[in-house]
Amino acid sequence: SLLRFYNKDFPDKADVHYLLITDTWLGKQVGTLLKEWFNRCGCYSIHIWHIFGLNTADLKNFEQSMAQLVRICDETFSEMKVEIIFNLSGGFKSIQGFLQTLGMFYASHSIYIFETGQELLSIPSLPIRLDSQSVFEENILTFRRLSNDLEVPDSNVSHISPTLIDRDSDIAILSAWGELQWKQNQKKLYKKQLWPSISKKIQFTECFKKSVEGIPKNRLYEVNKKIDDLAYYLEQGENLKSLDFKPLKGRPKSKSTHEFDAWADQDAKRIYCHFEGDICVLDELNKALH
Repeated sequence: SLLRFYNKDFPDKADVHYLLITDTWLGKQVGTLLKEWFNRCGCYSIHIWHIFGLNTADLKNFEQSMAQLVRICDETFSEMKVEIIFNLSGGFKSIQGFLQTLGMFYASHSIYIFETGQELLSIPSLPIRLDSQSVFEENILTFRRLSNDLEVPDSNVSHISPTLIDRDSDIAILSAWGELQWKQNQKKLYKKQLWPSISKKIQFTECFKKSVEGIPKNRLYEVNKKIDDLAYYLEQGENLKSLDFKPLKGRPKSKSTHEFDAWADQDAKRIYCHFEGDICVLDELNKALH
């Protein structure tokens, strides 16, 4: 399918390729061989995506791997301004079917060649819009926690459609379809307002709320995202690189003892905070001290 896409010539050296391999010995071998073939063709922007559980041996692992694939596609493709093509040739039929749906949201079009066929089929992406914002807005605390791998009580998910929620050892998680729909709605919701804290370990001061008022919508999105990251750090103990939570250095800033990045580009801003017991209190959004 690749050779036919490039009119039986070598791949364009400027193109970037993501090889989605199955979580099997054979899948890993094929991914390695394909990457070596690309390199011999002079193509070096080759990325192998290995997602745990991407095989048909265990249904629960497979469903979770599909949800992880949604996250990876959204992180990789949602902001790209170039043509994105999904090559659906090869692989398990169950994965092909899911990728065809995913391609409707992230790909310019999909290509496919039957095992015994000679013609390369091109499948255009349809203008699909998921009208489910109200469901996510009404349950935004629950979906924010689920999307950040934070536990939620059973009572918070009992009324939500099972198409959006899966179970892993009695713990609620987003299904692949729930992950896809959440990613399609998250940015719009996060640009709408400063949402309440998703963790009992985070509190907002009135000064912090006031400092966020009037900031551009894209920055409001970043602030809500960083509060998600902070909740993950406080509850799970992992200080994400994008968060960069650390003690405050240099000139003191009122009560604040710590800081973390709100956004790092252009007019980089920090969120300043302090602790009251094990609760992190957000004091203010402001420019960096250095």
